[in-house]
Amino acid sequence: DSFNRERQDIERQITEEAFAQVEDQFQQASGMVVYGSEWHPGVVGIVASRLMRHFHRPCLVLGREGTMAKGSGRSVNGINLIEVLGSCRDLLDSWGGHPMAVGVSLEVDRVPEFQSEFDEAVRGAGEGRELKPILEVASCLELEAITEELLDELDRLHPVGQANPEPVFATRGVVFQTRPEVFKGQHFRFSVSDQNRRRLSGVAWKMADRLPPVGEPIDIAYQLGWNHYNGRKNMQMELAAWRPGEGESAGS
Repeated sequence: DSFNRERQDIERQITEEAFAQVEDQFQQASGMVVYGSEWHPGVVGIVASRLMRHFHRPCLVLGREGTMAKGSGRSVNGINLIEVLGSCRDLLDSWGGHPMAVGVSLEVDRVPEFQSEFDEAVRGAGEGRELKPILEVASCLELEAITEELLDELDRLHPVGQANPEPVFATRGVVFQTRPEVFKGQHFRFSVSDQNRRRLSGVAWKMADRLPPVGEPIDIAYQLGWNHYNGRKNMQMELAAWRPGEGESAGS
């Protein structure tokens, strides 16, 4: 449990730094390669998935091992990462995977050139195509199904990564009864209640510019995990996306 908490803390820090790097350097890029010399290559795949989902662009996240930059990439529907990396092969020491998820390694001093070539290759691969966001949902849940037992079972699936993606769940017709709380100007916290009036807390990263409405049914997609804070362990939803809902409410 302590190792898992340490991994989550490392992952959270890298995610924050990677988002900041994208917003500072790659807002106009078609394909993003972010790099941190202190980032652990073992968790960058999860960060790449989050960047890809948020910005809806192919993304590679690289950490450092000695003189090598190593990491993972995730793509969007319609862009084949194997073909993209094929056009950058002269800069890479090794690479492989499948069209939607890859692993790469290259010399650290080649990262800037690779960032430029990857962006250019992605732009060429997407020319003339309409790239629509697609979020793969593992299962639709009622809020009542989110239990400590379920989160313990999900923990047993770790570590998650390229060949074992972290599952995304969805619940239809959720109603927010209170306005989400924005923090750091970019993120927001929220809470929802199931039919038994049990409250579940959640967080949404980099989504403060699109707050869900209060008092109206929406469909939400999210990941589940434990939030460790001040010695306490609480269930937490991490919002991935939301859309206007249809049909009956599944909770509030």
